[in-house]
Amino acid sequence: KPLGPFLYEGTRADDPNDVIPHEDRRELRGLRVFCAWLNHTDAKARNSLDVLVEENGVPYVKHFLLDFGSILGSDSDMPKDTRFGNEHIVPLPYTKVPKKMGQLGFAPEPWETARFPKNRAVGRIESKVFDPEKWRSNYPNPAFTQMGLDDAYWAAKQVMAFTDADIRAMVETGQYSNAETVQYLTRTLAERRDKIGRTYFTKVLAVDNFRMEGEALRFDDLAVKHGFSAPREFFQTMASQGQYQVHRIYEKGKPEKTVTVHVMGSKIVGVERKW
Repeated sequence: KPLGPFLYEGTRADDPNDVIPHEDRRELRGLRVFCAWLNHTDAKARNSLDVLVEENGVPYVKHFLLDFGSILGSDSDMPKDTRFGNEHIVPLPYTKVPKKMGQLGFAPEPWETARFPKNRAVGRIESKVFDPEKWRSNYPNPAFTQMGLDDAYWAAKQVMAFTDADIRAMVETGQYSNAETVQYLTRTLAERRDKIGRTYFTKVLAVDNFRMEGEALRFDDLAVKHGFSAPREFFQTMASQGQYQVHRIYEKGKPEKTVTVHVMGSKIVGVERKW
């Protein structure tokens, strides 16, 4: 049973499971990173749908995203406006408008001089000027504006999990008639992916995939794994009480960024990050 769209703030009064304000939900905050990667500029409440479903006699609300016509280089039935993905339709703060008018075009933003291929199948999407932190949806999105580094790091891990081969396979499902289109979109999405990883894996201590090997806590340095950082030295401290252990990890010379891993026996039971 369709229930209509969900909002990117507040909760549904008719859904007893919906207890966390949407602007505080990680999957909606982190959605900004996925939208930036794919240039999905039209991410708004109207492009969502909640549906009441039933499984094993238990009804619950399932959430969907709709309408991806303004994704990649497309803006529905035309190439995407160069502004989209770089500014809201009405730029914020509003003082930017008279300031830009007063400059008479002599101080263009980097995106205003971005170059795009003359290929109607591509539209306007590029990777040279793309900045994950400066990317904007068409309209201010309450969940996106609340995104923190922890949300962005979580989403960036998902984006970085896509290999070049994965990206090519996805692009090829578009059945483009021109091989150059496939090449351009594959390369552009891979470069945008890497910019996302480089941005968020270097802003936090990107150690992850924690596991116990005997009595030692092991982990991967994602920034090094993906080539965004040179190999680095870490320090670990450990406090224990019975089977419960607390491991604190930080990079040599940078104690302000820490990751605290909680272990019960040989099981990882919690991870806390401090930026």
